[in-house]
Amino acid sequence: MVLGMSRSIVRVSSPPTEGKSISPLTGTVISWDGATKRAMILTIYSTDFKSKPHEPQPEGRLIFVNHHYSLAILEITSDLPLQVPTFGSAAKYGQEILALSRDENMSLVARRGAITWSDGSLMWRNHYMFLDCDVPEGGEGGPVVDYCGSIIAVVYRDGPCAAIISISIIHALYEMWEQFSYVARPVFDMDLKSVELASFSLREELSLKHNIEGGFIVEHIANDSAPENLGVRRGDVIFFEDKCGTTLPEIEDYLLHLGRRYLGEKRSMVLKLEVHDIEGPCKETITLPLEFKVSSGKVA
Repeated sequence: MVLGMSRSIVRVSSPPTEGKSISPLTGTVISWDGATKRAMILTIYSTDFKSKPHEPQPEGRLIFVNHHYSLAILEITSDLPLQVPTFGSAAKYGQEILALSRDENMSLVARRGAITWSDGSLMWRNHYMFLDCDVPEGGEGGPVVDYCGSIIAVVYRDGPCAAIISISIIHALYEMWEQFSYVARPVFDMDLKSVELASFSLREELSLKHNIEGGFIVEHIANDSAPENLGVRRGDVIFFEDKCGTTLPEIEDYLLHLGRRYLGEKRSMVLKLEVHDIEGPCKETITLPLEFKVSSGKVA
């Protein structure tokens, strides 16, 4: 199975500038034209990429960037025939995986592991999942595959407990960009944690004292943000009225779905949240007006 991926995985690097060493990345082929020998490569965005991405380069050029997800698409020319791999639907907690990358000798490297039953967020980015294995340096941007050989995620951060992004999020992002030439996502300035993945002691307390079995705990909220102005506070438990998922990656899929609707319908939208103040205790339903951040994906 791993050897069958060999024509789908490439090493991505950028020439050193001003004596600065450049961290290598891994990329995955997402399209291949045998006639022109042109391919598009999905990888993680690095500020080390060439400063003039629109100018033709023998190595390739940067054609798409999304800074929120730190994803990039490169266009390259290859004399060797490449191959588009099989893509799965979404990464799942507890799923056994292989994390693939290329080392400094261009050799294919595989790390066996599983997706941990944990979540985490940073600066309003709630979509990360984590592995229980160590992904070696240069593995950022590399594919994470299930045991059928289908890509289910991409490595965002290498090292121990590597962070990954589910392929469902990447697929939604890419489809939106292909259809509209833009990507839209609601501004959602909260760091959340799923109650289902919280500690057993906290889940027991929420269940027995507050009759809360699910939802998402607000870990951080931006000052003077729309949710804060409507009364949402750190420590509250929120439920999405649309029942759009029970995990943070599913919520991220839903937010991108709203972004796609926004680009198609060009109308204002709201998000209804049921907010449980466990210090109160009380609950209320709030209507959150959505502001969308729209980007073209073009490289400045």
